[in-house]
Amino acid sequence: MKKRVEELVSGTFEYKAPKLILSETAVSLKLQEGEAYRGEFFFAAEDNSRIKGMLTASNRRVLLSEDRFAGDTIHIAYGIDTNGLKAGNEETAEIMILSNLGEYRIRIQFAVQRGQVKSSLGELHNLEDFAALAKADYREAFRMFTSEKFLDFLG
Repeated sequence: MKKRVEELVSGTFEYKAPKLILSETAVSLKLQEGEAYRGEFFFAAEDNSRIKGMLTASNRRVLLSEDRFAGDTIHIAYGIDTNGLKAGNEETAEIMILSNLGEYRIRIQFAVQRGQVKSSLGELHNLEDFAALAKADYREAFRMFTSEKFLDFLG
């Protein structure tokens, strides 16, 4: 005890902070053009102590449900907006957790893919699939042909 008092008097402070336990440390996604994605993650202190802090995202396409938090188990929802991105675009982002237990990061990577066209026969990938649909169900093929999604299907 005397040694500890001497350390404190001399200004030597040893403080061990618990670590943060994250449900996710990295997320990799494949999203459709124009799709809005919703995800979530959880974190807590390893000793179940109360934590507080702030959240930020490095990419404007990643939207967080909250920018501040406090509690013992934290649940955060986030969204990714792909409007304006085209097939082949790849984006990265980091969600930074700045807390009283330190700074942590969750890395997010997402790639945008061409939208899928679904029919009663399943997903259509090419014109041969569309021709098979037209043979099986002319009315469904006609509705699909006159929709805006068909232009994306051809692109």
